[in-house]
Amino acid sequence: MIRKTITTVGIMAMILPIFLTAQNKIGFVQSDRIRAEYEEFKDAEAQLQMEYRQVNAQYNKMVVELDSIKQALNYTADKRN
Repeated sequence: MIRKTITTVGIMAMILPIFLTAQNKIGFVQSDRIRAEYEEFKDAEAQLQMEYRQVNAQYNKMVVELDSIKQALNYTADKRN
């Protein structure tokens, strides 16, 4: 009796995901079309590119400053030796 119940529950546990996944729907998004046709997307993308350029320029400036500081520290260390 217990074995039959365990077997039934096991079979149900294996079959249940099949019924649950049968309810899923598959969609398709044309991202190229969205990028090409929607003005709001174009505006957002342009603003994102502008912000990226600003952050990238700031990063490059900081890299140059860091290199200058490193060179100054190396020069000072070499002068002490």
